[in-house]
Amino acid sequence: MPRITLLYFCWIFWLPISIVAQDDVSDQNKPLQALLDSSDFYALKDPARALELATQILAQYPRKGNETYHIEAMLNAANSEKMRSGKQEALSYTRQAITLSQQIQNQELLMRSYFMKASVFGQDDDKDSSMVAYQQVIDLYQDGMDNYFISSAYTNIGLVYNSIGNYSKAEEYLLKGYQITTGDEYAKIFALASVISFYVARDNPRYLPYLDTMAMSDFYKKASAASFMAHFDSFLLLDEATDAEKLKTLREVYTHSKANSSLVNQVGFGMKLYAQLDQMHLYQDAYRLLLELLQKAKESQNGVHLAGVTRALYENSKSRGDLTGALQYLERHSEIRDSLLSDENTNRISELNIKFETAQKDHEIEQQKIKLEQERRDRNFFILLALMLFAMAIITFIYFRNRARSTQRIAEQQKVIHRQETEQMQKEKEVAELTATLESQEKERNRIARDLHDGLGSMMSGISSQIEYLRAQPAVEQVSQPYLAQLKDMVKDATSELRRTSYELMPAKLLRQGLEPAIRDLCLNLLVKNGIEPSLEISADLISLHPEEQLTLYRIIQELLNNIVRHAEARHVLIQFTRFDGELSLVIEDDGQGFDVATKKLDGGLGLGSLGSRVNLLKGFLDIASTPGEGTTVTVNFNVRQ
Repeated sequence: MPRITLLYFCWIFWLPISIVAQDDVSDQNKPLQALLDSSDFYALKDPARALELATQILAQYPRKGNETYHIEAMLNAANSEKMRSGKQEALSYTRQAITLSQQIQNQELLMRSYFMKASVFGQDDDKDSSMVAYQQVIDLYQDGMDNYFISSAYTNIGLVYNSIGNYSKAEEYLLKGYQITTGDEYAKIFALASVISFYVARDNPRYLPYLDTMAMSDFYKKASAASFMAHFDSFLLLDEATDAEKLKTLREVYTHSKANSSLVNQVGFGMKLYAQLDQMHLYQDAYRLLLELLQKAKESQNGVHLAGVTRALYENSKSRGDLTGALQYLERHSEIRDSLLSDENTNRISELNIKFETAQKDHEIEQQKIKLEQERRDRNFFILLALMLFAMAIITFIYFRNRARSTQRIAEQQKVIHRQETEQMQKEKEVAELTATLESQEKERNRIARDLHDGLGSMMSGISSQIEYLRAQPAVEQVSQPYLAQLKDMVKDATSELRRTSYELMPAKLLRQGLEPAIRDLCLNLLVKNGIEPSLEISADLISLHPEEQLTLYRIIQELLNNIVRHAEARHVLIQFTRFDGELSLVIEDDGQGFDVATKKLDGGLGLGSLGSRVNLLKGFLDIASTPGEGTTVTVNFNVRQ
């Protein structure tokens, strides 16, 4: 058996008996004891919860006067950390437990603390340290102490010697661990398992009497033969053995049991041998064995074993092709099973009758108690009635007072709700008005842009043509030529300014090609021409956006870029679009001089007055992050129309 498996086996059997008896727990210590009991309860089921309860004791209750509780909590915490592979934390708790045990001179708790320290080192496969700690357990042991710890210490030292190849020392310590387990069934089981595994690994048949002793122990008698058989493969190191090795070992066990074990154990060992024969398809050998086991099961008068053997004979007959025999064994198995169910029902009825009779006696005793208490109840009846009436009066008063207060609170809450609804309606009205205003502005911008382009633009083209015509006339004096040329340049500049103004009012590229080309054109005209390097990252589909959303986003970007050019003194600008599910995110970041957001308002000197309004038009979220000297980041998030 691997050493870590034996250590875990040791801990499982030790835990239920690890609680120090607290028969005379004072009232003030009952909460503390309850926490400790709960920590013990969760030790194996939920180590994290056990650790939480143990540390709660250490944190909430003073150490002085509660030293033993603190030591118990430290050991529980160490065990929890050990199970969570927290070696250093577990060792820290064990050191504290050792120190405190020495201070109060409690030898048994000191011994247990060293035992916990040794088990932590053992789990980490630190052989030298674990041996030193287990030896300290042996040195601290005194008569009257729990011999589980001394036995387990010897056994674990034997396991360490076994792991390093010192088999003579290993055998000496393992046998010593078994010999001193008198009176402690849990320590005995752990020691026997270690001795059996040691001899099996050495191919030494001395394990056989120890295996039989284990099978006949009170522990497995109280549990069941099936419980013993569940650990059978681990005890005999059959988990990784070959089929031939398993068959040899199981034959030795069954042969020894026929001469030394009870009929029940003989059948149990025999069934393990049968399972191996069946697995190896040795059906005839298995059949002869089952016939032998059937006779033993009948002699033992054990219905469960008899049912198991007949069931195995049914399966074996099928494997051998004996269908007639298989049918007979199946019928026999059904009869035995029905008989067992009948016996179980009879036993249950008997148990119910006993419980009913016990309940009747308890009822009679209770009636006597009621009769004895009746006089006292009559005497106290009027006092109790008065108290009840008084209590009812108080409850009635409190009820009506609370009802009045509740009514008042409800009225106040309704006023608050009405005020909030009014404010919400006002906000919705303002948003609607703002939407209408912005739409009107965009329409007006569109109209003005068309008028400028179609009307004034045509006129400027005509004036330019007339100037060219005048310059071409021979009658025009030479002195007038410079003035006409200067006038032509002025008309050209006015035409460019007219086109720029018309573009800002309603960008034609946005209408013709969409948002992304319009943004690139905006970056070229606003940023590049002013010596600012733009970086455009678009990882979202902008073409599918609603035209109104595209126009609003364009105006937001236009406003922010204008602000950067006018105020930021930036050298680089990042424009980034990302989309997740139905939400679109716009981020514009510059490395300019920044500003103090807390002292600025959106309608202040930065020209951001309409920015919040346009974000509200998208029903989105606006965030401005800026620090003087460190640039500005503006984030706009909104849900795209479906």
